[in-house]
Amino acid sequence: MEQEKIPTLAEVLDAFDAGTLDMTQQARKYYMTERDKAMNKVSWIHNLDLKNQSILRGMSNQSARRDLLKNNSLI
Repeated sequence: MEQEKIPTLAEVLDAFDAGTLDMTQQARKYYMTERDKAMNKVSWIHNLDLKNQSILRGMSNQSARRDLLKNNSLI
């Protein structure tokens, strides 16, 4: 029997953002981090939460870019 491949949250969000995630599932298993994957600590996320997590990740990425630009302008 083949073992189910459980992705990390980053992989789930990448697939969601790319539009390649199977949205017929209501919820899916994931590992929060690679460390959780190594410890086999599984979490669940509902499809409704994916959009919110995707937005938060986008906001975080934009903030990090702004901080990087701001810090580089001091050099």
